[in-house]
Amino acid sequence: MMLLTMVAVVALMGQSGATPAPAQNPADLPITDVCSWVAASNPDLKPIAQLCEANRVVNLPNFICKVKVARRQPPFLNALIYRSDVVTGEVTYREGNEEVSELRVNGKPPASGEIDGNRLWARGEFAPPGSSALEGVSNPAFHFQGTTNEAGRSLLVFDYAVAKNGNYTWLLNFGFGTYQPAFSGKMLIDKNTGLLRRFTREANDLEAETPFHSVSEEIHYDKVKIEGLGEFVLPVRAKFVSCQKGAAVCAENVVEYQACRKFAATTKITSY
Repeated sequence: MMLLTMVAVVALMGQSGATPAPAQNPADLPITDVCSWVAASNPDLKPIAQLCEANRVVNLPNFICKVKVARRQPPFLNALIYRSDVVTGEVTYREGNEEVSELRVNGKPPASGEIDGNRLWARGEFAPPGSSALEGVSNPAFHFQGTTNEAGRSLLVFDYAVAKNGNYTWLLNFGFGTYQPAFSGKMLIDKNTGLLRRFTREANDLEAETPFHSVSEEIHYDKVKIEGLGEFVLPVRAKFVSCQKGAAVCAENVVEYQACRKFAATTKITSY
C-alpha cells in the first residue's frame, strides 16, 4: 500500500485572517508530520489534513466486490448504433492492485473485443479515498468552498487542482495512446466523521490529438462491511462520462459495487 507523503505546498485560501504557511518545506518533514503541516498551513484545511492522516495509515485487506456497469455509448460520426448494455463481473483488490474477472455483457460472455479498449471504470477507486489528489508528488492546491447538505449529512466542500506535471496517478487510455492530463474537481468530506463521501475529477486541457473534448468521473464512498475482515471506506457507486469530438451526446458508464467479500487464494483472476 502506498503511503501518502503530501510533500507539496498546499495553496492558501487567501482569506483575511488565514494563518500563514509555516516556513519549513514539507518535503523535509518526516511522513508522520506532513499531514499536520497541512493543517498548520491554513485552519480551513484541517479536514483535508485529517483525511491525509487517515489515508496514511490505512491498510486495506485483499477482497472482492461484485460490479455492475450500465453503459450508454452514443453514435459517433457515421455510426448508427446507439449501444446500451449492462456489464457485470467482479473486481478484486489484491496487494494494492485492482483486477477484474467473470465479465458478462447482458448476462452473456463478451464477444472478442466487445469490452477490450472500452473504459468501464477507472483504476484506483479502492485505494485510500481521494489519494490521487492527496499525494504529495501531485502538488495539489486546495480551496475551501463552504458546506452543503446531502442525504441528511453536512459536507465540507473543497475544490482542488493538480497540474499536468503533477499527475502521476490518473491515466487516460484512448486505445491508441495514454495521456496524463491536468485535472481538477471537488472533495466532499463529512463534517461529523471526517470521511470522504464524494470525489469528482475532470480532465483539463486535453491534447488536441485526443478523440475526446471532455472526460470526468464522480465516485461516492461509504463504510462497507466485509465479513471476517471488518468495515472499510470503499466506493459504492461511480459515474464516468466521456464526450467524443463530433458526437452530439456523451457516453456514460454508471457503476455500482456490491457484495464485497474476503479474497480467496483459489479465485481465478483475469487482468484488464
